[in-house]
Amino acid sequence: MRIKTQIIIPHVVSKPYCFTLTGIKRFLKSIWKPFKVEFKEVEESLSAAKDEVMEELRLASEQAAHGFRRLLTTEVEENRTLRLRQVAETQENKHFQSQQTLALQQTQARQIQKILKEEGNLL
Repeated sequence: MRIKTQIIIPHVVSKPYCFTLTGIKRFLKSIWKPFKVEFKEVEESLSAAKDEVMEELRLASEQAAHGFRRLLTTEVEENRTLRLRQVAETQENKHFQSQQTLALQQTQARQIQKILKEEGNLL
């Protein structure tokens, strides 16, 4: 843009009649580039950068979702293992309680037999 301006300006300065309103308009139009032309490369690089950032965000989101699913899967598996362990412990406790109840009943039956035997000997 500067080279073009430097080339045109001496030409305009050397010819005074170019300073008319029409001449100035032509001069400005010749050095002025439309916004799209002037900033096309910047706009394209910004668009590419935006696309890259969006792709990075998408990938980060997918990784976070995958990590969260993996965490949930691990937690579900740990909960299942814990429930199975609790069920086994509950069954063991019930078995122990039934054994204790049976032992108590047997002890009580022996005590009753002993008392009856002692009372039978007294009579």
